[in-house]
Amino acid sequence: MEKGEEGGVLDRALHDRLRSSFQQLAALGDPGRKAFATLLSDPAPTVRGWVAAQLLVEGDARALPVLQELARQEGIGGLTELGSGTLEINFLNEACRHNAKPIPTLSIVQAVSPWWRNDLAANNIPLDDIQEARLDVGLDLSEQEGQRDHSITWAKPARIFISCSIRARSIIRTNEATYASEYADHLEWPRNWAA
Repeated sequence: MEKGEEGGVLDRALHDRLRSSFQQLAALGDPGRKAFATLLSDPAPTVRGWVAAQLLVEGDARALPVLQELARQEGIGGLTELGSGTLEINFLNEACRHNAKPIPTLSIVQAVSPWWRNDLAANNIPLDDIQEARLDVGLDLSEQEGQRDHSITWAKPARIFISCSIRARSIIRTNEATYASEYADHLEWPRNWAA
């Protein structure tokens, strides 16, 4: 599969090929799904994002750590700099705001947007029917002494860690219905990793 520039004009065509590839591999059963899942380790963040988004829809738990890592990679330093507050993502126009102030579009938005737009089309939901598609994430960041979550092994251990509590709420509203979901989590990373 070819790779385009992130946010490039090839994204829709490449995503269509990804979806077609997934459908062909899924038709092969478990071996095909396993082959598709190997793309979760693709070097291109956009490919990893598309694959993880598709697998998440399929209920494949392997997708969640990849999406979380994409958010960490592009956002840890940025989140640390932004600090506590509310991150707002509007998927209709790919705009991002922090504490009601515009910020540059996050790469996770550019990775997920083609997937959800194509998923709407695949489910015969016209994009024009979507009145609102947004994610609001409450972030509470602080510094802490040492690592508390030992489920992750960091290559460069540090004395000071950033602690981040996340409270996310998503909403998709159409002409006919509103769909909402909430998620909460707690993350931490070495302060020097965010630099």
